[in-house]
Amino acid sequence: MEACKDVEQRINILEEKDKYNDERFRAIERTARENKKDSDDTTKRLYNTLEEIKKGQHTQEMTNLKMDYTLDSINRERQLDKENKEQNKKEFRQLKWLIFGTVATLFSSLILAIIRSWLGI
Repeated sequence: MEACKDVEQRINILEEKDKYNDERFRAIERTARENKKDSDDTTKRLYNTLEEIKKGQHTQEMTNLKMDYTLDSINRERQLDKENKEQNKKEFRQLKWLIFGTVATLFSSLILAIIRSWLGI
């Protein structure tokens, strides 16, 4: 009988250890599931953040392109203004000499007319 009691006690002890180990394994499995869920959530957040960064970079690239086009346009306008100023200077010089030539012609004609009338020719 005592052997039976010993065996029953050992079985009870083993069953209690088995229950304790089952509870520990369930806790470990629960923790592993929670860790996996946290890891998945973190991965999703990282992916979303990377997507936002990509969109931000694309927007920045588009802005940079627009700024490049604007700067090119401004530089072209400056170049055209510079060329127009040079052309205006040339035209002003030509106009100045044209006016000077006209005044000189009129003045010389006036002097010639005065000399003729003075000499009586």
